Amino acid sequence: MIITSNYKKDFRRCKENSGSYEWWYFDIFDRVNALHIVVIFYDGCPFSPGYIDNWENSETRSSAKANEHPALSISVYENGKPVFYSLSEYDKSDFSWNENGKKLNIGGSGFHFAQEGNNLVYWIVLDENLPGGDTLKGRLCFTGCQTPGNLFQIPDQPEQPAHEWNMTLPSAGVTGEIEITSRLHPVKKYNVNGRGYHDHNLGLEPMKNEFRNWYWGRVHMNSGTLVYYIMNRKNDADNRAWFINSDNSGVEYFFDEARLEDYQTNLFLLPSARKIILKGKNAEATIQMSEVVDSGPFYYRFISDAIIKSNDASLIETARGISEYIHPARIHSRLFRPLVNMRYLYKEKPPHWVQKNPALYRWTW
Repeated sequence: MIITSNYKKDFRRCKENSGSYEWWYFDIFDRVNALHIVVIFYDGCPFSPGYIDNWENSETRSSAKANEHPALSISVYENGKPVFYSLSEYDKSDFSWNENGKKLNIGGSGFHFAQEGNNLVYWIVLDENLPGGDTLKGRLCFTGCQTPGNLFQIPDQPEQPAHEWNMTLPSAGVTGEIEITSRLHPVKKYNVNGRGYHDHNLGLEPMKNEFRNWYWGRVHMNSGTLVYYIMNRKNDADNRAWFINSDNSGVEYFFDEARLEDYQTNLFLLPSARKIILKGKNAEATIQMSEVVDSGPFYYRFISDAIIKSNDASLIETARGISEYIHPARIHSRLFRPLVNMRYLYKEKPPHWVQKNPALYRWTW
């Protein structure tokens, strides 16, 4: 896997391979409002039932292309509870990428970005309407220092691996507003003021071909941001974690050892660790998956609590963050397809009957 942190690579990539995918991930933690917000723009959604079916069928595999399946995901959690969720696939005509303007649009939502001095600025517009009457509209602005080109100090790889992870903006200040409407509750309006994170993922084959499972997490602390991933490949493991300075200027601590503890399962018998211990030469971090905010047949999202301490105890910090776990092979399982169909919205097709009822749809959250 290519690991980088370079905003100059934060553009749409060519994805001719069948089963390819690409996404731009943004999250925000607003401590005052107890809000966690996650927004993901997909050019080739790896969770799309239609995309998966075309790839699994030998007769249609060659035509299973990423640009046929753009999608948008928005999740908002207040006090550790979901208050809005959407995962919507749009027609390919609803997707656009403007290279000159560094601008992406899916339906009525999108983002664009620019360099302003040493800062990177991302402007996000959200406008999502669901069949049950829930809507979300918002504008968010991410502003953060750009990272140096050698942030990870990893040599360039001569061959193109199947996956590229570009942590473009480890930490950013975020301001804006979000408005959520529903038939089930009064209008919720939030003036957002918090810290954000942005990365960009590219895959040139289905995820299940490269790795068996994947843990990822991000925790903003006063003096920096802890970011980790634990990827169990088919034949080996790739575990990496960094504590990055709050101005994104460098890595304060590097962790090269990971231990997973306290395995638990959900109703779908999906096991995952609820405690991760990271160790490095000069520091140690412990992440506890405190609250499950998304639990499905192949995926978890957690609100996590973390503590980091240096070996000489000159630094001890705690904070809350976001953690995720995914088991890619299960994405392709037809056993769980009825549950996925309740949640996955095709904007160009009639919605599932569960999606028409806001109360029943919340049951899928």
